[in-house]
Amino acid sequence: MNRLARLFFIFLLTLSGTAFGQTQQYLDSIIHRLTIIPSDTNKVILLNRIGGSVKDSAQMFFYTNASIELSKKLGYVKGDARANEVRGNYYLIKELNYSKGNFYYTEAHRLHKSIGNNPGISRAYRIFARINSIFKNYSKALEHLHQSEHYDLESKDIQALNADYQTIAEIYLNVPDFDSAYFYLNKSNELGYHTDASAAVYFMNLVSVYIGKMQLDSAELYIHKTDSVYLLLKNPFGIIWNKMNTGQVELLRGNYKNAIINLKVAYDSAEIWRSGDMLTNVFPIIIEAYEKNGDFKNGFALQKEWFKLKDSLMANEISNSITSQQLNYQQQEKDKLAFLEKEKQDAIDENEKRKQSVLLWSVVFGLGVVIVFAAFVLRSNNQKKKANLIILLQKEEVEHQKSLIEEKQKEILDSIQYAKFIQNSLMPTEKYIEKKLNDLKKE
Repeated sequence: MNRLARLFFIFLLTLSGTAFGQTQQYLDSIIHRLTIIPSDTNKVILLNRIGGSVKDSAQMFFYTNASIELSKKLGYVKGDARANEVRGNYYLIKELNYSKGNFYYTEAHRLHKSIGNNPGISRAYRIFARINSIFKNYSKALEHLHQSEHYDLESKDIQALNADYQTIAEIYLNVPDFDSAYFYLNKSNELGYHTDASAAVYFMNLVSVYIGKMQLDSAELYIHKTDSVYLLLKNPFGIIWNKMNTGQVELLRGNYKNAIINLKVAYDSAEIWRSGDMLTNVFPIIIEAYEKNGDFKNGFALQKEWFKLKDSLMANEISNSITSQQLNYQQQEKDKLAFLEKEKQDAIDENEKRKQSVLLWSVVFGLGVVIVFAAFVLRSNNQKKKANLIILLQKEEVEHQKSLIEEKQKEILDSIQYAKFIQNSLMPTEKYIEKKLNDLKKE
């Protein structure tokens, strides 16, 4: 099986969340809702949903233009980014125009990154990976997927991590490196998150691993598991691919008639659906089955049909090669812009660091001045307090000495007064002396 085409088929399944061409009844119901809800973020979401459901580009652009206009008015960047994703999906699914698909997803990626929306950033990286895988740029595809894984681990988005590991496994199936593919399929399974659609993709990838390793019993087991899921999902493409896988298993076992029966169903269905990818895969297998069964007539007839298809595909291959070169150029330009942006940001960061450094040292110097001044003031206050204390002590001492002197002086004065009193008590008074003198004179 050409795993590159198979990868693209799974790519379409992955994008089926915004599948184009919903029933008219569904479209009518959501368009009616559009007329009754206010012009807020819910209206943006609804406009994008309608844009992702209509059948032609004119309608798709009408609704996504309205979504982008309202998103810008509301400042709702996520809505603007989602509108670009819807446009990218339209070109990738409906027109297989990978250059335009890549263009719109690049814009979506830029918008998601501007607001730090990890789920949107990782989703864009997965799309870049799948586009690069289609053009066999596997190393670039793996680089994008590991970038997606980084953002999903950061936001702990289990569903997105599951998609990352499934897609990495698909890349390794294309290389082919079955051991690495099996490793990442197990990592996906260990996460424990599987919707019916992701379970079907997981089983289909395991079928490819087991066919590649020639473990045919295991391949057949998972073919049956895949069939049951695709029947539940009513997915005709999945059932057709399973018929092709069953035919390949029968061919490898040597059951050529059973191989032809299953491969014929796949071939006829691919003709009805006009699927060049399916026909490209089934032609070499069914031709080999016819030849090994000895039916060279049918084998030769199909060989001629395959040559016609290959001529047609050759033209597409040339177109794809040009597209691949355009994508590489776009990627180089994007890398160049990213590099210039990084240099600019580095210069801004360096300038900001210098400013912060100057500010830091200014603050440190200012704090140093404040600390020195505070220490000086504190020291002066301490010295002043100490001097005041000494003065206070000296004053108290002077007061004490003064009190002592005054007390001694009082004691002395009291002694003098007492002595004078005694003296006055012992000596006669002047009147007495004068009397006695007068008495003597009379005598």
